Amino acid sequence: MLCLIKNTFLSASLLLLSQQAIFAADESPSTEPTPIEITDSIQPRNVGATWLYKSYLFYDGISESGGTSQESIVDTITIDGINCYKVQLLIDYRTFAERITGMPLSPDDYSYYWEFSDTRGSHNFDGEDDVMETPTPERLDQFDLTLPYPVEVGYSYEAEGSQYTVLSIDESIEVPAGTFKCVVYQSLSDNEDYKSRQRLYMSPGVGLVRWEEDEAIGDGWTLSYRDDLAVYQLNLPDAAAE
Repeated sequence: MLCLIKNTFLSASLLLLSQQAIFAADESPSTEPTPIEITDSIQPRNVGATWLYKSYLFYDGISESGGTSQESIVDTITIDGINCYKVQLLIDYRTFAERITGMPLSPDDYSYYWEFSDTRGSHNFDGEDDVMETPTPERLDQFDLTLPYPVEVGYSYEAEGSQYTVLSIDESIEVPAGTFKCVVYQSLSDNEDYKSRQRLYMSPGVGLVRWEEDEAIGDGWTLSYRDDLAVYQLNLPDAAAE
């Protein structure tokens, strides 16, 4: 009888523990990617979408034209039900005269990377540093969560070898494309060859509105580069071009 009581007590205890474990698992936040509406994404991507930026260089606080840069979605794949987009980044340093005389672009002016967005934010994959051609990802765990969203001011994290900090979640920025409320992410890259600080001004449902890079000069920082959004097209159904 004592053995039966012990067995009965043990069985009941194991059942209670298993129920608690199931409940705890249900309460734990899911790490599985969950699709998000493009209009809610911190970095919206869509087939045929483009973002054109005016680029500026700064010397002693004075800006001059640095050409343009453009992001374009050139390919898409689906992994585990999540749409992943291949982004082409074209950095065009040609002057106006060089453009009208037909000076060709160089293959070095183009770079490529993959992204997807979910309810946790924007994820990035650009392959290995020693691979010239950007490979096509095969698994979602190959991506880094580079722009978590939603976030709070002061949140810090590491992604792609840089330390990120959220400076603001509602900064108003005016650029040629309009005025946008932005989340501001600042990243710090510190290596033997180069030390830089970058800021990404991201507007939900629009994407990158402004990009800035500072260079370390002595014990301080100096603004060196800026890209401002000039025009964008998300290619949404029934949506007019911005």
